Amino acid sequence: MDDFLPVILGADIIAYYLARCFHEAYGVKSVVVGRERWGFTDHTRILDFRLEPDLWQRDRFVDILVRIAQDVGAGGRQLILIGANDQYVRQIVESRDALSAHYVFNYLTLEQLNSVQDKANFYELCARNGMDIPETVIYDLADDAPVPTFDSFPRIIKPSNGDTYFRAQWPGQKKVYRLNSNEEIAATIALIRRNGYRDRLVIQEFIPGDDTLIYDSVFYCNRAAKCEFVSFGQVLLQEHSVAAVGNYTALVSRVDRPYMDKLKAFVEAIGYVGIGNADIKYDARDGKFKLLEINVRQGRSSYYVVACGFNLARYLVDDLIYDRPATFDYVTKPMLHTVVPMGVIARHVADDDLRREAKQLRRQGSWVDPLRYRGDLSPRRRWFLWLHGLNYFRKYRQQSW
Repeated sequence: MDDFLPVILGADIIAYYLARCFHEAYGVKSVVVGRERWGFTDHTRILDFRLEPDLWQRDRFVDILVRIAQDVGAGGRQLILIGANDQYVRQIVESRDALSAHYVFNYLTLEQLNSVQDKANFYELCARNGMDIPETVIYDLADDAPVPTFDSFPRIIKPSNGDTYFRAQWPGQKKVYRLNSNEEIAATIALIRRNGYRDRLVIQEFIPGDDTLIYDSVFYCNRAAKCEFVSFGQVLLQEHSVAAVGNYTALVSRVDRPYMDKLKAFVEAIGYVGIGNADIKYDARDGKFKLLEINVRQGRSSYYVVACGFNLARYLVDDLIYDRPATFDYVTKPMLHTVVPMGVIARHVADDDLRREAKQLRRQGSWVDPLRYRGDLSPRRRWFLWLHGLNYFRKYRQQSW
């Protein structure tokens, strides 16, 4: 393709499957820029990897991307810029004026980003727009207010501002804390404060139930803030390591049109643009789906919508390059998405019916692993994928959430 070239920031599984989206749809070889090399984007034929160790540094970010644009943007091609994680999305938005001269992208304004990506602001947005959420308390570490106490447990603690939280790194830092007493809550807040995070914390009730009560939704809103598709998926397994809990390793697509319509109405009401990924949990106590967060990007498991016929690359290209809005549609095709071997699903999904369903979808060929791309399976990549799958047997045996 001579009209455009994707430039993807990141080196993880998301960066790989985004490159796969463009390669599948257009045969184009994406430029992938990362600050370190990961196996996901190594030994592959479908992308051109550029190592930039300073990419995460805000004072170097624009200079690096301008240099890359000057290097790869010859011939009048438009460069589509995509962040594979929250930090890169924020840096793109914060650098919009400087980057817009070299790239096209579809992201929220900085004000909108702060209202969605900052969890405390996001829950206020949900309350104003009628979206159900878990019982939530916001605690500001910038104040000296007493630590709140609770009568029921477990409780979840997570940062409101993930960007500043993960920049304050320390040994044993967790993405989400699941706590069982007021003493544990006080100690965890003290630990987070001591290690330099000074923004707000979100303290929520833990909605009862295992991974299979978690749901996922992927959607795309064009530059006119009109939603073009929405999906719904039931999680079978999520990562159980302290650093990765919340990343889904296996799910099956579902259809719940009332909730899909509700989510579509919400994102259009708040003026959302770009790819979004919603995390949801079903609360059996009141029969409601509770919205946990919206990631302002594609999620780790979002490739299932591509396998269902909704290629994320085509939506971006049609919107940003050709100005061709799509008619809204629901993702309805049955699909199993997994990055773990079927043996892990068989051993660690407790629900018999879901295990059988996963097995049946696999047998029918209605399944996808975003890392296993038929056009990109060199011997070295096959070896990496075999080790990657094998490692999950150890991880799920040793870790619990």
